[in-house]
Amino acid sequence: MGSFSIWHWLIYVIIALPGFLPIFIKPSGTNRFGVAVQPVNFGQAFSRCMAGYVKFTGRATRSEYWWFYLATFVIGFVVSFVVSFVSAASHVAAPPIGLIVTLLFLLPTLAAGVRRLHDINRSGWWLLLLLTGLGAISLIVLFAWPSQKDDPVRVANVF
Repeated sequence: MGSFSIWHWLIYVIIALPGFLPIFIKPSGTNRFGVAVQPVNFGQAFSRCMAGYVKFTGRATRSEYWWFYLATFVIGFVVSFVVSFVSAASHVAAPPIGLIVTLLFLLPTLAAGVRRLHDINRSGWWLLLLLTGLGAISLIVLFAWPSQKDDPVRVANVF
């Protein structure tokens, strides 16, 4: 038991892999989720994502999504470092500040992810791939794709 035989690989290739093939097929036609937005810098990305706290409509460029993700990662890292340092120095149990910060950034991160998927002409429901193990890798690939260009004559918002 403990080994990964050829049968395991065949089951993976036959059953699991075809489920992720639609990720690599780009949708045709114009982007149906609104007009394209311009790339932003670090500060603009953080302020846009926090201003649109639960805005699941529209589009977010690669720079907006990744700058916001970096900001939330750095803030979470700094908060957890400070809390662990203070609790170790005072010999007191660490308060749940890390949980509060995580919950504070949960909805804006999900909303930015949905808007990023809209930018590549995918539905926000693709974000449910996070619930699977390999789906997170697929989403990283999707989030790295360039924005889909608009046809200025035929831009329709589905919302």
